[in-house]
Amino acid sequence: KTLSTLEGWAYLVVSIERGSVSILPDGETVLQEGDQIGVVARQDEFASLKRFASVESGSARRTVIYGAGPIGYLLAADRNLKKVTVVDSDRERCRKVAEQIRKAHVICGSLTEEDIVAEERPDENDLFVAVSDNYDQNLVVAAYMKSLGVAKTIALTSSAAVGSIARKLGVDVAIPMRDSVVDGIMGSLRGRNVLSVHTVCGGSLEILTCVVGTKARAVGKSLRELALPGVFLVLLVQVPGKDQMRVPRGDHVVQGGERIVIIAQKGDDRVIRLFGDR
Repeated sequence: KTLSTLEGWAYLVVSIERGSVSILPDGETVLQEGDQIGVVARQDEFASLKRFASVESGSARRTVIYGAGPIGYLLAADRNLKKVTVVDSDRERCRKVAEQIRKAHVICGSLTEEDIVAEERPDENDLFVAVSDNYDQNLVVAAYMKSLGVAKTIALTSSAAVGSIARKLGVDVAIPMRDSVVDGIMGSLRGRNVLSVHTVCGGSLEILTCVVGTKARAVGKSLRELALPGVFLVLLVQVPGKDQMRVPRGDHVVQGGERIVIIAQKGDDRVIRLFGDR
């Protein structure tokens, strides 16, 4: 079935990764088994989305964080993570986490050591997050933990190019550190209407947050009139004076000053020409 004819489907599919191909879908797109999809949904819709897509639900009850640096520290302190184990070979970092985050169980050592693996029982953990300064090691250790039975693994890696390798190794999610930094720099170079840029789908697509220029070509036109299938898709709109963003319909008429979130082919400036100031 095409996306437009799926009964009970109330979510916006914004991207599809099918093998090595990234797709910007439209209403005629047909989902296939094994597709990795990006979806826009309200937080309270996640449970029903998982049921519809036959994805196992449930939050992480036990989490292991590999790396006690700044990112690992912030993750360990997150109130949404209840039972947290932090592993790092740096004694000073371990001491800081142990003293300042009381809920965290801290192990100073390496997860490749047999006694530590035996103690932590990876198969009993729901989530493993590797965020050390050594990106290559993050990938290896995350793959190792997955092989030992951890339900879900995440690794901070050097770039998006590693993403396909990570999946082949069994790592569920690879987050490219270098690309995130580059995104921040590139966002400032795309024009004053662009607030941020974030690359997705291995770097082939990008999500842009923009402010619609008061003299933009898109002003006064509906999203249906502006549609360029396969080029870009407007995900969210925040109307001036409103606090919350919403998923727009095709009949939404663009206003100057709106904040919009768009997914587009990487580097395609047609989006900027439509929504930016002339």
